[in-house]
Amino acid sequence: MRTLKKILLFLFVVIVLIAAVVTIFLLTFDLNRYKNFTEQKLTTLLNRPVTIESMETKLALIPTISITGFKIANNEPFADKEPLIYIKKMEAVLELAPLLVSQVNIHQVDIEDADVHMFKTDKANNWHIDDPKKAEKEPHQKGNTKADNTNLNLRLIQVKTLNLNYQDGKNTQQATIKKLDVKDLHVVSGEVVYNKQTLTFTLNMGSIFDLLNQKPNFPLDLRIQSRIFNVTINGKIGDFKEFNDIQTTIALRTVNLKNMLNFLQISHPMLPLQHANLQLQLTGSLDKMEIKKAEFNIGGEKDFVFQTTGNALNLRKNPTLQLDFTAQLYPNKLSEFWGVPPITAKGDLELTKTSAKTKKITLDANRSDMRLSGDVQWGKNAYKINGALASDFLDLDDFKRENAAKSEDTSTSKKAAAWENIKLPWAEMKKISGNVSANIAHLHVGDTFTNYISIVAKPQMSANKLNMPFTIGMLDGQLTGTLSANAALQRIALNAKGTQLNLNGLRPINQEVQDVVLLTSASLETKGTTLISLLKALNGKVVAQTNQGKVLNKWFNSLPKALNLTQKKQNSVAFSNTDSNVSINCAAANLKIVNGVLTGNEQIALETSAINMVAGGTVNLVKKTMDVTLWPTLPDYEKTDDLLSLSKLIRISGPFNKLTPSIDTQQATNKLIETGLLKLAGVKNTPTAMLTGTMCKNVLGKDAIQQQQVQQKTVQKKTQTTTPAAQQQKTPTKQEFQQQLLDTLFQALSK
Repeated sequence: MRTLKKILLFLFVVIVLIAAVVTIFLLTFDLNRYKNFTEQKLTTLLNRPVTIESMETKLALIPTISITGFKIANNEPFADKEPLIYIKKMEAVLELAPLLVSQVNIHQVDIEDADVHMFKTDKANNWHIDDPKKAEKEPHQKGNTKADNTNLNLRLIQVKTLNLNYQDGKNTQQATIKKLDVKDLHVVSGEVVYNKQTLTFTLNMGSIFDLLNQKPNFPLDLRIQSRIFNVTINGKIGDFKEFNDIQTTIALRTVNLKNMLNFLQISHPMLPLQHANLQLQLTGSLDKMEIKKAEFNIGGEKDFVFQTTGNALNLRKNPTLQLDFTAQLYPNKLSEFWGVPPITAKGDLELTKTSAKTKKITLDANRSDMRLSGDVQWGKNAYKINGALASDFLDLDDFKRENAAKSEDTSTSKKAAAWENIKLPWAEMKKISGNVSANIAHLHVGDTFTNYISIVAKPQMSANKLNMPFTIGMLDGQLTGTLSANAALQRIALNAKGTQLNLNGLRPINQEVQDVVLLTSASLETKGTTLISLLKALNGKVVAQTNQGKVLNKWFNSLPKALNLTQKKQNSVAFSNTDSNVSINCAAANLKIVNGVLTGNEQIALETSAINMVAGGTVNLVKKTMDVTLWPTLPDYEKTDDLLSLSKLIRISGPFNKLTPSIDTQQATNKLIETGLLKLAGVKNTPTAMLTGTMCKNVLGKDAIQQQQVQQKTVQKKTQTTTPAAQQQKTPTKQEFQQQLLDTLFQALSK
C-alpha cells in the first residue's frame, strides 16, 4: 500500500514538473523569432509577398497559436491594389504531444475577419498562385506525387466573416460569407450575403487530402438554398490526373425567374415573373464533355421549353460548344406577355470564343417559316458575317400577337424612346464585314397588299461601307435598285426603279382605281445619326408616271359639274350617286425633296376623260404638315363659257392628322386677272391640256422614265358650212367679257 502511494506521489510530481516545464516553455518561447522564416517560406511557395504582423503562443488547457495581420499581397500589375488575402486575426488550437512523433493535430482554427480582393483585366488576374513561366520551364516530376495526410489532422475551421471583393475593369461585385465552417476538411457550410439576399450552402466532398492525393472517384455534392432559388450539383470525378470520367448533374429551380436574374444583376422589363427549371447532365472529360441532357423550361412545360444535347470540346484551351436544340413557345401566359404567337425553333449551333456557326436553324410560326445558315466571327472590334436567310412563306403578323399583355413590372419599366431619337449603329457598322443573302419567296405584309411580295437581297459589308443590291417583286411588277451606306460619312443613299407596278394590288385604293400601272424611279440621299436627323437631311427626287387606267369614284366624276357652279347661279347640281369609270389619259409626279420637304410648282398632273388636274405646293415630312394647291380644269374649253373653270383652285393645308380644304382665293384671282388681260389684249390663251399628255410631259420634263406617245386630242372641227359669223357668236363682245370678268372676280373673292 505504501509502495502504491509512493508511485502515485511520484507520478503526480512528474506531471506537475512536466506541466511546469510546458508552462515555462510557453511563457518564455518567442514564436516571433520564426516570423521572418515563415514569411520567406510562404513568399517562395506562393510566388508573391507574404507578411505577418505578429505570431505568439497562448497558455491554455490546450496550447493555442495566434497570428495577427496575415497578408498575401499582389504582384504586378496589381501591386498597388488591396492584398489578395488579409486576415486580421486567427488562432489555431493544437495538441503538443503528437508533435513529438511528427503528428500535427489541430482541433480548431478560428478566423475573426478576412478580406479577399480579386482583380481582373483583359490580360491578367491576381489570384493565380503558380508562376506560369516557372511551370513551363520545370518538367513534371515522375513518381509518387501524392501528399501525405497521415501527419496532419484538422477537425474544424471557423470563419466569422469573410468579405469577397471582385473587380473587372469598372465592374465591381461584393459578397460576404458568414458563419463559414469547414469540418474534417470535407464538409463546408455557411451563409453568403450578396445583393441583399442570403444564401445558405453546404458542400460535401472527399477531403482536401483526397483532392491533393487525386483519389479516384472523388465525390462532390453542393446544395445552395435561398428565398428565390435552389441549386444542386452532385457527381464524381473518376480520374483526377487526366480529369476524365466526370459525371455531374446540375439542377436549378426558381420560383421567380425575374427576381433571380435581378439578383444576378440581369434586368429587363420583359423578363417574366414565373417559375423556371434547369436540368443538366454532363459526362466525359475536359477534352470532350458530352451534354447528355439539357432542359430549361419556364412555367413548367406549358409556356416555354428549351432542350439540347451536344458536346463541349477542348475546355482547357480552346473551348468549343456543339449543340443540337429545339425550342417551343406555347400559346400560354408567356406568349401573351411577350406579345408573340407560338413559335418553334430547331437547329444546330457551334460556339467558340471567337465564332458562332450554324448549318441550319429553322423557325416556324403559324404558316411562316424561316431558315438561317452561316457563321459569325469576332475579334477585337471586328465582326465578320457570312450567311443566308430563306423563307418560302413569311407573314410578319405570325410573329406578333394581338392584345399582348403589358410588362408585369410597370413600376420599373422604362418608356420606349420616341422613334425620332433612335440612333443609327454607325459605330457598330464600322466593325462589320462579310456577305449575307436573303431570299423570301412569299412575304405577306398586313392588309396593304392584295398579293405576296418576293425579296432577293445581297448585302455586302466592308471598309465602313454597305452595298445592298435588291430585287423586290410586288404589285405584279418589280422594284430593283441599290441601298448603300457609308459609316465614316454617316450617309445613306438609295437608287431604285419600278416597272409595271399595278396599283390594283394596294388595298387602300384598289376600290378607287383600276389598271393603273406605274413606272417609277427614286434617287435619295441623306446623312445623320438619328432617324429624325436622317429625315431632316433627306434630299433627292421621286418620279412616277402612267398612261393607262381608270378612276372608279362617283365624287371624281362629279367634279366637272362642280366647276360649272358659276354665274348661272344654279341653286343645286345633281352630283353622281353611282361609281363611274373615268379613263386616265396620263398621270405624272415629279417630286423634289430638299431637307425633308417635298416642294415644287405644279409637280403633279392628272389628265382624264372627265377632268384634268395639276397640283403643287409643299409637304414637310419633318413637321408633318402639308400645303398643296389643286387646279382642276375641264378638258374641252371650247364648249364652256365658264371662266371660273380656269381658276377654281382648291387648297389643302394643315397637319397630316387635320388637313383642311379651302379655296385659294389669291391664286384664283391671279389666274383670272392673267386670263382677262390676255383676252383684253386680244391674245388667245389656248390651254395646254387640249393636247393629251401635255400636262404630264410638262411635269416630267427630261425626267420622263419612258417616252410617251403624245396624241393630239381630236378637236371637233366645224363643218365648211359654218360661217365666221356663227363662230363669232360664241365669243363674247368686249363689254360682255368685261362684265363677265368682274362678276367672276366678285364671286371668287366672296367665297
